[in-house]
Order: sequence, then structure tokens, then C-alpha cells
Amino acid sequence: MITNSNSNNKPLTSIEGILEGFNIKSLLKRFHFFNRSGTDASIIFEAVFLQAFFGVRNLFRFSQSRHFKDFNISKYSIYRFLRKKNLNWHGLLLSVAKKSYDEIVKCNKADHIYTFVADDTPIERCHAKVVEGVCKSITGFLQLQLGVTDGITFLPTVNKLVSSKHLLCPTKKNFDQRTCGAQIRKDLFIPKPELLIKACKATLSKGIYATHILLDSWFYSDDIINKFKAINLDIICRIKSNLTFADASANGELRKTQKELYCKAKVVHVPNLKGTVKQLNVLTESGNKLKLVFVPNTRKKSERSANEGDFIVIASSDLSLSAQTIVQLYSRRWIIETNFRTQKQFLGLGKETQARCFDTINAFMNISSLRYIVLELMHRINNDKRALGELYTANAEYIQERSFTEALDLIVNVLLALPQKIKEQVKLPKRKLEEITNLIYAEIDNAISSTSTYIRSLFDNKKRSIL
Repeated sequence: MITNSNSNNKPLTSIEGILEGFNIKSLLKRFHFFNRSGTDASIIFEAVFLQAFFGVRNLFRFSQSRHFKDFNISKYSIYRFLRKKNLNWHGLLLSVAKKSYDEIVKCNKADHIYTFVADDTPIERCHAKVVEGVCKSITGFLQLQLGVTDGITFLPTVNKLVSSKHLLCPTKKNFDQRTCGAQIRKDLFIPKPELLIKACKATLSKGIYATHILLDSWFYSDDIINKFKAINLDIICRIKSNLTFADASANGELRKTQKELYCKAKVVHVPNLKGTVKQLNVLTESGNKLKLVFVPNTRKKSERSANEGDFIVIASSDLSLSAQTIVQLYSRRWIIETNFRTQKQFLGLGKETQARCFDTINAFMNISSLRYIVLELMHRINNDKRALGELYTANAEYIQERSFTEALDLIVNVLLALPQKIKEQVKLPKRKLEEITNLIYAEIDNAISSTSTYIRSLFDNKKRSIL
């Protein structure tokens, strides 16, 4: 069972270690996860959280399994608990993401670039037409997710359910409108761009920082560029092929299509990318400056959609970035797609419960993201050598700061000191030791003879000082 623990002493190398190291019981109390009577809230949370790792498909199957008996709780107590409207799942997810983010920061250098990634995915409820807030078009909800990544690890920070004005079932208002459940219902009908700005502000205020946000072409607009600039975020996103821009070098007098701009763009070199890459600074309708990067479309023509051309256009509001950096940063956006696939296929997103309660659906959506954060952090710490923390960072910076001459001098000293080490450690006849020493020096001379004059002179000088 989960216990309170000091995060400085508990190793974050297992699911139990991460939950206890993050002091999850204190976080649950802070965000109103408690029962006035009956089973402790932390036990219910642990049972629901670990359900996906026991190989069962949903909560009902879990209640029938032998693992459920270890928790000594009733399945109805779980149902009642998850229906509560005062549980702050948003705050819990953001706090766990912040603690994980702090661990990831220790693995990277101080000037490492962190980026936000945002996208949405459908959560279908095909046989639940009486669920409040269900949208007609997809018979379910859209999940809008914001996360932060360093290029290796992705951490979901905010999840929002999104619906439309065309509902199969209206939302209820016959409860306290000050609760978290009431706020979630209000967010249902906020347009996705505004909801995304709100999510970014909440994440930044928590201390999870990024310099850019990566978006799909659906989110792009002049208005959203200005809103992100107001909170010190630059966008990097793919843009639709029908948009027109004005060439910044021509003072924006005439708007041109992307094909026309492609002909005027400057060719740049991007390593490990096939085809011709071009870049051009342009102006939008409202006067915002963007850098467009034209990347070759490597998909076969038979696999392309009707509006796809021979190149893909990536726009960046940060003009200081090179074309190579823009392409590298935008490639991180795919990580949120793999996150959705993992959550839906293995962590129960959208399939873990068939409950008709809106608050239960919201709870399981956030629980799936919490599981993903724990698995991502555990994978990073167990498999990435950089997760050794300050020791690795200090050594990495020391190695990078050493000059070529110092590094070469270190190798020369090790090689030329080898015969002396053999004399000290191995008890052999003097003649045999001399033969081994001459053989080592001969092999070194043969290897060095094909190198530059500078390296040969360095070896010769060191050799004379030793002999």
C-alpha cells in the first residue's frame, strides 16, 4: 500500500517508488481526495491506478479478479468515490507532472529547449447517449491534451473534455457550482484555442516552463499567435496549403500562394533530410512575422490527400531559429500521437469504464495520463544514463569543456604509461618485460605513423620524457 515517504530518499525506479517518492497521499489530501467515512481514499486511488497493470480490461473485470481482493474494498465504494464532483483531478495531474518535470530537468543541461505539445483525440461513448455533455457528431467527447517534452520524455500536464453546442444530453446544474465538477462542465463549451491558452497559463504558473508550443495545422491562426506571444510562447506548427502570405523582404505589398513563395525561398542544408529544404520570412494578414520552412513531402503520391503537395510547410513565430532547429523541434510533435496510442491501447483511455457518469469519465481520463507519466519517468530513470542526475551532468559538461589538445594528451599519457604499469604489476623476467615494452612502443609507432605531424610530435615528446 502507498505510504508517506521522503522523495529525497525513495528511489524512483518502480511504480511504488514513484508514488511514495512523490508523497502521493499528501497530494491526494491537498486536492480533496478523501472520504468522510469508510475506505481510505488513498487505497481506492491505488486500486484504480494499478488496475491497468494487472492485465484486466476494465473496472468490472478487475473487481472479479484475485488482485482486487488484496485491497479489501468494495467495487461500489470505487464507483461512489469516482462520481464525486469535488475531486480536483486537474490539480493532481499538474502536480505529479511538475514533480516528474523536475526530475527530467536534472538530466539535461541548463540551456536545453523544452517545448509544449498540444493535440486532441476522440473519446467515443457510442452506447451512452444519456451521458451529460455528449456531442452528437462523434457520440462522445474530444480530449484536448497539453504536455511538455524535452525531445525524449513526454509528460501530460492538462486534460480537458471538449464538446459542442449540439448535445445528445444537456449538462446538469443541480449541484454546487463552486466544485471542480462544475468548472469542468463549463470548460466543455469553450473553443479549443481559448481552452489551450488557459491550459498553457495553468502549466506555466505551476513552474513547468517551455519556450515553444508545437501544434497541428488545425490550431493555426493569426489570433492565436498573438495570444501565445502574450504569455511568452512561440508557436511552431504545420500550416494548411491554402493559406497565403506576403514576402517580408518585399515589404508585404502582395500576398502570394505557398507555391509562389517556395520559388523565392532560400535553399538551406538540413542534415539527415532528403530533398531540398527552403526557408523564407513572411508576413501574415495582421502583420505577424513568421519563418516558413519548406520540407519535401516524402509520402508517395498515391498515399497523399487531395490538398497535399510536394512539400510540407512548417511555420515558426521565432525568427531566430534556424531551419534545422525548427524541423528538429517540430518532429517532437509526433510524441503526443504515440502517447494517445499507448494510453488507448494499454492504459485504458476511453475503454476502461462504461460508466454513464460525466465525473467518472473525467476521472478515468486523468488516471490514464497519470499512469503514462509514471511509466515515462520510470523508463527514463531506468534506461537513460543521463538520469544519474548531477553526477552525469557534471561529468558531461567537464568532458565537453576539455579541449582537443587536453583530450589527446590524456590518451598519450595512458598509452605510454602502459609498459611501466606492466613492469610494476606483472612479475616477469627482465628480458621478457623489455620485449613487451618494445612491442607496445612499436605498435604505437605504427598506429601514429599515419596521423598528422602534430600528433606524431606529441607522442615523440612524451616518449622521450618517459624514457
